[in-house]
Amino acid sequence: MNFYERHSVEQVKKVARALGKMQARSLSKEPTAAELKQDFFKKIAAAWPMEIFRSTFKGVLAVDDSEKTKDLIDKIDSLVPTFYGSNLPTSIHRQMNFRPVLVNGDLHTGNILIDKDTRNVVSLIDFQGAHFGVGVEDLHRIAISSLTTEERRASIPFLVKEMHDSLMENLDGVELPYSLEKLLLISDLIFPQCALLFVGQFTSSIAKTNNDAKLSDAEKKARIEVMMDKIIGTLEDVIQIIAKNEKHMANLKLVD
Repeated sequence: MNFYERHSVEQVKKVARALGKMQARSLSKEPTAAELKQDFFKKIAAAWPMEIFRSTFKGVLAVDDSEKTKDLIDKIDSLVPTFYGSNLPTSIHRQMNFRPVLVNGDLHTGNILIDKDTRNVVSLIDFQGAHFGVGVEDLHRIAISSLTTEERRASIPFLVKEMHDSLMENLDGVELPYSLEKLLLISDLIFPQCALLFVGQFTSSIAKTNNDAKLSDAEKKARIEVMMDKIIGTLEDVIQIIAKNEKHMANLKLVD
């Protein structure tokens, strides 16, 4: 799976179900490794200065400098000081009082192995950023990096349900950490932080594509078109979901 490709909802559903199973297994024992107790979002902020982070979004304008996109990037830029360094995705389980589950931490399209014949998920790889938190963080990352904006918007509730169903099916007597209704709320609450971090990382793929001498101009154009759809759509959704979340954020801290 690649960021420059359009993947199907069915493929992402298989990933969602694999995530649910992994999360259920992680609840069987308390984590003891110090690495799994790291605050992943605080660690990223410490390694990525805010001015460099906010500059990544402006890279979009090298491809699309329309007034609409300029206005969108200006709005995102104004949000960065508020959301930069937010660790809500890795602290929300404490703030809302539920058990955390294992999170891959870097589950983009390049870290999922797919059988070329059956199209089934073979493996989730690269757990260097693994930590305990809420599993919908992984789901957001893979949905943003694999689906078109239109398909992601339409399918997120379905994908969250598939992940939650798989979690329930694999608990093996362990108590369910949260209901589907609660997980859908959590999904919205952590989306802005997750999306800003993920898009900030993904924008570099555009420059890499433009500089790839092995690709024809037509191939570069096609790949960048797919990536820009994902990036612009995600940033538009950040603004909308922040407004949607406002009434639920009164008792939550962006940095805990």
